[in-house]
Amino acid sequence: MKCRIFRRRLGTCTSVGMDYGWGPTSLVQWVVEHIHIYSGLPWWASIVATGILTRLVLAKPVIDSMETANKVRKLRAITQPITQRMWHFQRVGNTLEVAKARAELQDIHREHGVNPIKGFLPLLIQIPIGFGTFRLVRGMAALPVPGLATEQLGWLSDMSLSDPFYILPLVAATTIYFNLRLSAKQTPPGSILNSPMAPATRAIIPAISFIAMSWLPSALQLYFTTTGAMVFGQSWLLSFPKVRQALGLSPLAVEPTSQGTNTTSGPQLRLIDQMVEAQRARAMGQTPTASEQQPADMNVSAIDRMMANIKKNLAEARRDATERLNQITGQDQQAYNADGSPAPPPRLSKKDLKVAAEYQRRRQEEEDALREERNHARREAYLRAMEQEQQQSGAQAWRKHRKTPARKL
Repeated sequence: MKCRIFRRRLGTCTSVGMDYGWGPTSLVQWVVEHIHIYSGLPWWASIVATGILTRLVLAKPVIDSMETANKVRKLRAITQPITQRMWHFQRVGNTLEVAKARAELQDIHREHGVNPIKGFLPLLIQIPIGFGTFRLVRGMAALPVPGLATEQLGWLSDMSLSDPFYILPLVAATTIYFNLRLSAKQTPPGSILNSPMAPATRAIIPAISFIAMSWLPSALQLYFTTTGAMVFGQSWLLSFPKVRQALGLSPLAVEPTSQGTNTTSGPQLRLIDQMVEAQRARAMGQTPTASEQQPADMNVSAIDRMMANIKKNLAEARRDATERLNQITGQDQQAYNADGSPAPPPRLSKKDLKVAAEYQRRRQEEEDALREERNHARREAYLRAMEQEQQQSGAQAWRKHRKTPARKL
């Protein structure tokens, strides 16, 4: 009898109509129910424990993926020209050179221990599990499952309803923001997290996630908040050199900085240094540069500076989007000869070619107009000649008629 009751309790979700068949949702449901039964935890704690368990299971694949991205970041200076050459030959249809470039890339990756599969493996696992958890918890809150609506935690009195104070969505959005900032240091420079669009991305994605999570059940909000905090903690720990050394990971790739730039000093110290350099240049009779002239205007309000930064970020984002579009379409790619050597640049620039094409179009229109004018003049001359010929033939016929005597009746 106890065995039958125990089995019935394990199938609580199925018994109330939550039968998802086979798939990630059923797998997550099986894990949540077993944690709930065997540990005695409430439903919300079982859901959170499932998220923690998932992150622990995926710890090794996630670390391998981050290590792969770090290696790709270091090899970008070597692989980017080869990738551009491969894209060029792919557009022109030279399959032999494409195969050579792809084999060269594979050799470089193999030599440095880069496995592209490790970079995508965590996503292939996280996406179905995350979708299954979202589908399961939303279904549990919609019924609701017996016991979920009566569970309480702090200011939350009903786990099937959303957070009335929007605290959990705000915390989850904050963790997403800091995760994006940390991920920018561990991804290749070509990604969107390291482009001029990064500030806008770090602002838009957390805002969208906050709006989307505000209407979810509290149990699901707790799940996203917990997993987001674990992702942030994992990325934060892996940013320390000692932790990476203990785990046998390579040091993080550092982007080269321009010489003479003091990256450790704060903005106030940099302003003071620039003002000193500007005064020194004026004393020596030199013209200060634009960067040295900038601190002279210290009366700009905070709102004006913020608007200037926003305009600057938008301009950089527009320029980055244009460069990416040109890179995809191949308009900024360097031309190559048939043997793979770089071709010399064209003699005329794009602006010169555009001006030449416009001049050729105008000349063609002028020639067409002149040709039409000549044709019209020829048609007019022909019609006048025909009219004169008709008049002459008519006059001759009249004179001939006058000279002919009339016939007698």
